[in-house]
Amino acid sequence: MILILKILGFILTRVLKNITLSEYLEKKIWKPLGMENDASWLIDSKGMERAFVGINATALDYAKIGRLVLNNGNWNGKQIIQKDWIEKSFAKDSSNASPIDYQYQWYLKDGGEKGIYALGYRGQVIYFNKESDIVGVRLGKKHGKMDWDGLFHLISEKYK
Repeated sequence: MILILKILGFILTRVLKNITLSEYLEKKIWKPLGMENDASWLIDSKGMERAFVGINATALDYAKIGRLVLNNGNWNGKQIIQKDWIEKSFAKDSSNASPIDYQYQWYLKDGGEKGIYALGYRGQVIYFNKESDIVGVRLGKKHGKMDWDGLFHLISEKYK
């Protein structure tokens, strides 16, 4: 999976020509969402952003990403990400190519019924539940023993 994402990142930088992945993210996502803080992105030994990992941001800015995706790519009435792409990212892989409920960088807890979440390399979590309209964020250095997406689901169950 990591190799595929590296290749996709390389292809995207070639398609964008003179725009880096971080500049593209800033233009398409960061500025339109009015992010509170600058983010940083880990780079590889060749000076290229690691397309598969390493965007460092604050909890509030991660929550904005969660809210954007929760609202099908719409931010304050403006469609920032195509709705059909968002819907495809939540569709369970029907080809059985994936051993887990995983699609377009999102994990679907029990097929999405118990929430949708992204996991960061160091234990970060962006969780949301469409039914309860809740977004949860966890920052950390390690995954630890806590089932964070499970905890966020329990919280979201209280607010249905």
